[in-house]
Amino acid sequence: MNKLFKLIKESLSGDEQRDYTKISINAAIVLLSVPMVIEMFFEALFALVDAFFVAKYVGIEGVATVGLTESVLTLIYSLVWGLSAAATAIIARRIGEKNNEAASFSVAQIMLVSISIGLVIAVFGYIYSTEILVLMGASEKVISEGIWYTRISFLSSPIIILLFTLSGALRGSGSASMAMKAVIIANIINIASDFLFLPIMHMGVEGAALATMTGRTIGIGIQLWALIGDTGKVKLYLKQFLPNKELIFNIIKVASGAAGQFLIQSASWVFLVRIISIYGSEVVAGYTIALRIIVFTILPSWGMANSAATLVGQNLGAKQPERAAQSAWTISFLNMGFLFLIMLIFFGFAETDGIESIFLLL
Repeated sequence: MNKLFKLIKESLSGDEQRDYTKISINAAIVLLSVPMVIEMFFEALFALVDAFFVAKYVGIEGVATVGLTESVLTLIYSLVWGLSAAATAIIARRIGEKNNEAASFSVAQIMLVSISIGLVIAVFGYIYSTEILVLMGASEKVISEGIWYTRISFLSSPIIILLFTLSGALRGSGSASMAMKAVIIANIINIASDFLFLPIMHMGVEGAALATMTGRTIGIGIQLWALIGDTGKVKLYLKQFLPNKELIFNIIKVASGAAGQFLIQSASWVFLVRIISIYGSEVVAGYTIALRIIVFTILPSWGMANSAATLVGQNLGAKQPERAAQSAWTISFLNMGFLFLIMLIFFGFAETDGIESIFLLL
């Protein structure tokens, strides 16, 4: 037990030069999984905090706007998760090969892809924000009160994508603790900004969007500082940002599989929200809050999955396929146990006063 606590403490402090292909698999899983799970908790906290402040200081129409907009943005998140998975896989492979220069060049190219896709989505979403809300079944009141939340959310697309892909790059390089710290600080800024923009400045639902954009922008700044500095294995230079068609094509190819998987899931959420919107803003608001609580509890499992991606990539790069497979299977069983526990909690306490209190609070 003392050894486990020591590993957890070490994982939170971070050792950027550690070689995860040489230490024991169990130790590597703990060192990578703990910060990644915490990172996913705080990533889920973005939406949960926004829903809380909007519900408390704006009202049903505001929460409905958040729910309808976020349901469409989940399609963007599918691309985000795909690119993030590609970043982790490609960077981990290069780090496993001990080719830090190639890893750094890959990060720069991933950033180019992220910014390019984000700008296209931002322009399209800003121009057609009203049409998107109408298509999702929003009432005229929801549109009039929340249109700027939707516009700001779409304009922040490059920021959303960069935050995820840079986290993926840091995780792939083994700097999971730095990725975690960046998201934690971004969340603290988001919470402080929500408190400033909504109850104090009375900016309405668009204040929540600005708060999230502000927090995520600062998070990206911290990630870039880590990548430009001299402590990590990946270091960025301006010359690496010249487009390389072959590598960009490979990034898109690797990302497309994961993006397609998440796109199927996201599309089902979008269609479900569209159906729910028929029954009014109150139902959409309730669904929005419930979904955020569920995602908040499930995202840590993605954190463990991310640690598997890092270990598999680095071990394959180090030409240790058996160790890569063992890492994947070990984390899969751990993840299955975690999700089974979450299932029991939801099933056993879904109708208790404790759960109802959470909904009333939100």
